[in-house]
Amino acid sequence: MILIADDDEVFADILSLRLEKNGYETMVVLEGVDVIPTIQREKVDLIILDLKIPNKPGIHILSYLKSDPAKKDIPVIVMTGSYPDLKDQVLKMGAAAFFLKPYDADTLLRTIGKLVSGAVRTEV
Repeated sequence: MILIADDDEVFADILSLRLEKNGYETMVVLEGVDVIPTIQREKVDLIILDLKIPNKPGIHILSYLKSDPAKKDIPVIVMTGSYPDLKDQVLKMGAAAFFLKPYDADTLLRTIGKLVSGAVRTEV
């Protein structure tokens, strides 16, 4: 299952529909505080994480995930429309890929396919 963590409900729903049409199961959370509880109760194969998500910034969620031995192997794709200058930082922190909004759908789908099938890191 792919967890989409983004406060823009319309954007998240459109992304979720696009992924579901391509055979992926998805779940959407709209607040940062919901990410960790969701991955504790659900089997999450990949996270698409907005950096500017309310109540717990995406950068803090990424840091937590990559420092937790039980969760550090979950690939995280960081997606943002607000912080293009953080690309190098989030990749160094362990994000599998970085996308700016608006994103290229074909590139995102290829990246997800590689990450979910176990390929190592993809930089976009």
